[in-house]
Amino acid sequence: MRQFETFLGARKPASLFHKRLGKAIHRSIYFCLVLLPLSGLLIAGLFALGIREGALQDFTLALHEFCASLSYFLITIHIAAAIFSRFRGEGIWTSMVPLWKEKI
Repeated sequence: MRQFETFLGARKPASLFHKRLGKAIHRSIYFCLVLLPLSGLLIAGLFALGIREGALQDFTLALHEFCASLSYFLITIHIAAAIFSRFRGEGIWTSMVPLWKEKI
């Protein structure tokens, strides 16, 4: 996203607010999708070490659950933004989804 003045496939330039919001959403999704398996592995590692209860295990489980819930929420926002962009006719939808192409 850094290389382009507008979003890839868009016919209209995006506002600075939309650029920053898009970057923040994407980075948050990536961060959650990285933390989710890492926290799962940490849970498994704690179990392997015999730590089945306690503050560390509770924190790790809470982090794992939070990352899962946040990733669902962020993905929903991402899909909603793509559909909104489709109805605005900005051209971004066509570059992302092979169905329901926009007329150029």
